Parts: sequence; structure tokens; C-alpha cells
Amino acid sequence: MTQGGVWPLPWNITYLNFNHTVNPSVFQFISFYDCDIINKALSRYRNLLFPGNVTGTSSGQYTLVGLVITIYSPCPTGVPQFDMDESYTLSVLPNTPHASLNANQVWGVLRGLETFSQLAFYPNDTTTELRAAIVDDHPRFPHRGILYDTSRHFIP
Repeated sequence: MTQGGVWPLPWNITYLNFNHTVNPSVFQFISFYDCDIINKALSRYRNLLFPGNVTGTSSGQYTLVGLVITIYSPCPTGVPQFDMDESYTLSVLPNTPHASLNANQVWGVLRGLETFSQLAFYPNDTTTELRAAIVDDHPRFPHRGILYDTSRHFIP
């Protein structure tokens, strides 16, 4: 099990020597952006970050209470397009109660939420920790592809 490692490796990531402790009942995604794509994603990632067996406790020092999400473009209609912007900047800093995720479009927020979720780890059944890091990422190529492995899986 990793201790908050991110894969695939972003363009630029700096891991900081600090782990936040997170209480699932207190943690909030903070977005002033009303978009169904983001709203559904936040619901999915809340369940992913805080599985049913990680409940947190009422006592203890919790150092991260939220993720502030900022998007600079309006909510798109339809499916992702070839010219979409998937870049984002994620900052989970020590000594700050809120992490920040900034992106030009909702597609960058989706990629940033995935990175944020990979920074989380669970040292025991009641604790969620999140590794402090600064991430600046964007796709390496302007397209996504599919690889078919036809040598081991016959495709007619």
C-alpha cells in the first residue's frame, strides 16, 4: 500500500514532509461553481476518499478540513472535446486547513480530484491521512488513445 503516491506521475510534483489528518465527517469540498459534472464528481470522490470503514473519530487533531475548488471557465455542455484543457494546480500545504485545486475547465478539476484522492492513505481503520504536496499537471499529448493487446486476447 502506498503512502499517498500519485500515478501516473504528473508533470511537476513536490512532496512535502507532512501528512494531514482528515476527519470525514468534517471535511468539505468547497466549490462556488454550479456544474452537474463537478457535483457528480464530488459525490464520487467523497465515497472514494472516505470508504465506509474509515469513519474518523470525534477526538484528535484534524489538520485538513476542506478542498477549495476554483474553475475559470463556464460549465461545458456535452462530452469532452479534442481541444479541452485538462491542466490543473493542486496545493496541499502544511499549516493550512484548506487545500486548493485550480483549473481552467472542469476537465482539469476531474484530473485534479483523482490526484487529490491518490494523496490519501489509511494507516489504520479509523484514520485518513493526506500527504502534503504541490502538483502542477497537464496532459503530455493532445489526445488519448486505446491500446488493444491482440497477442494475448483474440479479437476477431
